[in-house]
Amino acid sequence: MSKGLKIMTLDATDLLQYDTEAKQVVPSNLSAKYNFKDEKTGKEIKAYKRNLFRMKFDNSMGLDELQRLITQRRKTKESLFKVGYKDATNQVIHVTFKYSKLRSVNPEDKNDKGKVNKYKVEGYSKESIRKKFYEDDFSFKIDDIEYVRWIRSGNAAREGNCFFINKEYLDGMNAFTDCGIKPKKRKLNLASFEAYRALVLSNKIDDLEIRPENILLIDDVESTFIENVMYTGEKDGKLFTQEKEQTITNTIFDGQSLIDKSLMGKYQDKGMLLLRHKFFKSCCFNANIQQWFKDNRITEISQLKGITLATDIEDIKLITTPSSIKYCKFGKKDKWFFEWLEQITKSGKAFGIVKYEKPTKYFGGRLVRTHYQILNTLQIGKDKLKELLKATIKYLELLTTDPIAMYHYCEEHSDDEDSSIMTNVKADIIYRMMKLNENFKNTEMYQVLAKKIVEDIRSEIKGGRILVNGTYATVLGNPIEMLQAAIGTYTPETTVVGVGNIISTAFEKKQLLACRSPHVCAGNIYLPVNTENEIVSQYINLTDNIVVINSVQENTLQRCSGMDMDSDQIMLVDNDIMLYAARKNYERFLVPTTDIKPATKEQEYTGENLAKLDYDTSENLIGEIVNLSQVLNSIYWDKLNNEESDEEELKEIYKDICQLSIMSGLEIDKAKKTLIVDNKTELEAIRGKYKKDGKI
Repeated sequence: MSKGLKIMTLDATDLLQYDTEAKQVVPSNLSAKYNFKDEKTGKEIKAYKRNLFRMKFDNSMGLDELQRLITQRRKTKESLFKVGYKDATNQVIHVTFKYSKLRSVNPEDKNDKGKVNKYKVEGYSKESIRKKFYEDDFSFKIDDIEYVRWIRSGNAAREGNCFFINKEYLDGMNAFTDCGIKPKKRKLNLASFEAYRALVLSNKIDDLEIRPENILLIDDVESTFIENVMYTGEKDGKLFTQEKEQTITNTIFDGQSLIDKSLMGKYQDKGMLLLRHKFFKSCCFNANIQQWFKDNRITEISQLKGITLATDIEDIKLITTPSSIKYCKFGKKDKWFFEWLEQITKSGKAFGIVKYEKPTKYFGGRLVRTHYQILNTLQIGKDKLKELLKATIKYLELLTTDPIAMYHYCEEHSDDEDSSIMTNVKADIIYRMMKLNENFKNTEMYQVLAKKIVEDIRSEIKGGRILVNGTYATVLGNPIEMLQAAIGTYTPETTVVGVGNIISTAFEKKQLLACRSPHVCAGNIYLPVNTENEIVSQYINLTDNIVVINSVQENTLQRCSGMDMDSDQIMLVDNDIMLYAARKNYERFLVPTTDIKPATKEQEYTGENLAKLDYDTSENLIGEIVNLSQVLNSIYWDKLNNEESDEEELKEIYKDICQLSIMSGLEIDKAKKTLIVDNKTELEAIRGKYKKDGKI
């Protein structure tokens, strides 16, 4: 399995420059290559500039297709090469739009490399530069390859980044990513389309063969009920928040599928596989589907309540819903499922496995690290906080004094996505060197690196990263109800798990504290009771890092910050100090809830519209929203502990915190949904209410 390819990453301003003599903007005429002389042969050799190849084009279905096209056109040698020791390609470029100042160049000055002086050119801003690069006829050249805008992934979109591609491959790659949809021949929701066509760019760890006849499509099931909540709504493009009896509708299988264990190949010991294909994203949970059919005397396809190409009941190995197949939003009514099956069959590609559930990296998965957000929504006193810190401080002392403990820490964290790159590098050096020779612990280098790692951990502790007994678990919603829906026996608004309950094999039967990131307010804390269930155990193959939740007649999804079941995780802990603090205020804080839907506006697929979409998406405010919410939480606790606290003032602060909670969810969804409100204006309005001496 490939690890992906290194590609060039450049800012759009690197590709333009300001000619100080002509007083105009001109192309930069960049080259990715440089010449050097081979000392042995004396020959001039062209090599690639390593500093340009900083981005990884992930191993993905998209990369598989690009390599297929390159091979088909017999251009492998010139298109796939080594940069240093890494596999690389120059057929795709990662372009950022971070800057608006352009480098200057004077054509008559050979010493002017355009690297020092930068000009703010009238008419050139981040937004206008992007618009220029997105124009339908715009392209740029590097080493005689002409590049045009191609696609952006969800993660890249939040930062405003985009992939450009060799123009020769644009039509071929679009034919693959667009799943038969012709965007230039129709109006469509650009945010959704751009997000879903990029699903095939997700980094995959393996392939999984699933035949079209293995798939059963059932309807999504909704549960509707009324609850008293802190409701955030929209009127005339503005948000408002108030306590309200609100009708809530949960989609209880949103983003999940059930996959028969026999179809999981070498991953049968895993509880879930996150799968991707063209316009398909689903978290597929390990289940005994065929056993369910046998036990319920389902022997014919006609007994199923769903759509499938299968003619034999034994072929059904994957149960899914429209919420997982994004093509349903773009295909023909009543025919879209079959159109989608035709497209994935025509692609000739297996489904891509993006990930499976994993334990935490602390003490064999038994401990989890908290974050400052959860601690700041619990009313924990100073003495109790010191007690909560004891295990973490003890672990820190162990890392300081025991090189073997440090070795095991570095073994687990050398590639930790939750740490800074430099921390990873230090951990990787200690792990690799001690693996070769344990006496590395006696060197000065070990002492320096270990000390810096301990300092990094100490800094993280100050930021609320405290070790407690617990785990992160991937959420599975009402799986037995999903099996029942497949055979037409589900009774609406009933739940096997039960309201207020969860099922986790990682804990005993007891109450647990649960929350999901981003965690904004005390109303997002969830206190379910962990239970056992014989039916669930019989048909669902759980692991310690899967948790079964209920969202039938229960506001679980909004309590957990707009959670769905497409691989969302919740932190589960059974720490007595945290549980006591959560119980103390559990009934005090209403759940922040909304029914705001994204805009359904459809637009033409033009460079101008795409530029505006990507610019607006790149102006991401999630950090500012969460940070402000934590400031308001601190203000709330301070005023609550003041003997002269005003209950009405506290309610007003909490309303604003709840609105920020809803705003965080809207902001996260901005890359795939068009917002109908301006979060920036709303953020400034809330911030303005609490400004003191011009700062907050």
